[in-house]
Amino acid sequence: MTIRLFEIKDAAEVSALIAKTLRATNSKDYSEEYIENDIRVLTPDYLMERAKHTHFYVVCDGETIAGCGAIGPYWGKEDESRLFTIFVLPEYQGRGIGRKIIETLKEDDYFLRAKRIEIPASITACPFYRKMGYDYKNGVDQVDEEQLYRLEKFRDCSMTADEQYKLAMKYIYGDGVEEDNDRAFALLKEAAAKGHAEAAYNLGVCLHYGYGCKADLHAAYQRYLQSANAGYGKGMELVGLLRYDEQDYDTAYYWFEKALHCDDPVAVAYAEYLVGMCCERGHGTVQDTAASIRWYRQSVEHGDHNTDARDALTRLDIDR
Repeated sequence: MTIRLFEIKDAAEVSALIAKTLRATNSKDYSEEYIENDIRVLTPDYLMERAKHTHFYVVCDGETIAGCGAIGPYWGKEDESRLFTIFVLPEYQGRGIGRKIIETLKEDDYFLRAKRIEIPASITACPFYRKMGYDYKNGVDQVDEEQLYRLEKFRDCSMTADEQYKLAMKYIYGDGVEEDNDRAFALLKEAAAKGHAEAAYNLGVCLHYGYGCKADLHAAYQRYLQSANAGYGKGMELVGLLRYDEQDYDTAYYWFEKALHCDDPVAVAYAEYLVGMCCERGHGTVQDTAASIRWYRQSVEHGDHNTDARDALTRLDIDR
């Protein structure tokens, strides 16, 4: 079994999955009229629209989608989230797929940033969610006018993002604690969900190389990009380098230039080298050897911690 994000091509199959599950599993608790009304709403178009505003996942058994579930903001709130559209095909029920969906949603950014998570639970699914730690909202153990229970869970968000980041780095390096990449990854993910730029960058490193998780370069790039957009110099440079490797020189140069203005002197010195490299090669900017030499010299003056600028000047036979 694998779990991945919903794609547009999944819409018809997921809609059929939901219809089959409602008719087969929920029919003992709801009338045929009620179920068919729900099915008329949960069309492929409806699911594609929902996926635009939530993080929507599907569980796959080979080519078959066996289950689905989504999480998104609760009425647009930053610190409250809501679970949606959790279904498992009848023939796959009792095999831990529902739990797998819930565990996946627990690792999503919308969950990690939230102090409270709500589920509109059917009569059929309520016992399952109660086993997963959700309780009746405001203590109300009766269904509402939609014939649903409102369940909720509160998270302990007492640690700040910076505290989570610092503790994660301790686990990575074994600083006063036993090394634990799994624990570090979980902490970095929580801190990144709260907008911590360095945590997002280091989460990208974990995803890039498979520390505490399965390696996923696409997911790593998204975390590097998150850190870059938050102003983290090393993140800007790494996004630029990854785009450079793809020969997207304009985007690479854009990020190298932005890194010149970050608040990390080490990153600034390296950015000066990278801008000089682009000037020398004419990548993302006009080819200008004189400008490249100026940037290389500036990088050397500011530390040139990787010696790249010194090496470039030596190659060009320029007196540093």
